[in-house]
Amino acid sequence: MSGRRAVRVGGSTVVELVAAAATDGRVSVQEHRLARGAGAPAHAHTLEDQVVYVLEGEVALAGGGAERLLEAGDCALLRRSVPHSWTALSATACMLVVIVPGAFGDFWFDVGEPADLAEGGGSDPLPPGLPALLAERGVVLTGPAAP
Repeated sequence: MSGRRAVRVGGSTVVELVAAAATDGRVSVQEHRLARGAGAPAHAHTLEDQVVYVLEGEVALAGGGAERLLEAGDCALLRRSVPHSWTALSATACMLVVIVPGAFGDFWFDVGEPADLAEGGGSDPLPPGLPALLAERGVVLTGPAAP
């Protein structure tokens, strides 16, 4: 598929598979490639639900008061307003992330650094001012990433 884009942010490479613009904002689909220890700090979306599907590796997922180990082939629903986080436990991990509605999918492309589509995760830091940037999109940081 041509026209795909990728960015590096916070130890992850995010690859856009389906842009929100292509679905009139109804959904976006991304691949998140993570290095060990990379992930998402605890946060809650006020507008979006997410589905994560682990394509490879192991990911610790915390959400809804529970922790789970997700391995390749595992799927989880992350409901809006429920704090959640994830952290790659294996050397590398890759997750498919579906965001509904899809507008938040553009966030990483607004704050990340352009990347090659073939890149995996890295060790780059999260962008400065992340809490304020997320709050502008209806996302509230609630704590650290999953252990």
